Amino acid sequence: PRGYGAVLDTGGAAIWLWSEQRLVPGERVVATGTVHTPRGLRDPAMPDRDGALRGRGAELEVTARSLERLGDVGGPLDRAWRWADATQAAWGRAIDGAGGDPIGRAALRGIAIGDRGEVPPALDERWRVSGIYHVLSVSGLHLAVVAGLAFGLLRRLVAASPWGGRTRPARWAAPPALVLAIAYTMITGAQLATL
Repeated sequence: PRGYGAVLDTGGAAIWLWSEQRLVPGERVVATGTVHTPRGLRDPAMPDRDGALRGRGAELEVTARSLERLGDVGGPLDRAWRWADATQAAWGRAIDGAGGDPIGRAALRGIAIGDRGEVPPALDERWRVSGIYHVLSVSGLHLAVVAGLAFGLLRRLVAASPWGGRTRPARWAAPPALVLAIAYTMITGAQLATL
């Protein structure tokens, strides 16, 4: 409901910026809005906004009424995050392009790539009430399954190669599987449940 979010590096306090426009890592922006501390837990059925904001590394938040883009100061880490964001968007378009029920596509985007932006409020509320909302986020279990499948496949490929009899396949499969696990974590937004 608040659009896109990101930590705004102000040189002082870390501020979580909400914007209707998509935000890019490493981009310099001027945001106009009112900075405030989030309200803590007021309703036990709702997520604790104050705790969630602190988990994101910020103490204050602002919802941008206007956003002006000044330029780019992105370094290598910012480029890696941009690649992850572009990959998540491409995978989201592939899921949408496959057709089917729009609500099912929105749920699949949340489960597979961590993009819950299109999940309808009614579905969100039903999953919260039934206690299975955590399924809509990419958790450590999702990451373990992806890393385990990548490791198993790579190990089998190395074992089937001409070098398979002279080397330990697991030793050669582990580093690329680790890189794939880190890439998947970045693509899904490095959510707290995943980390």
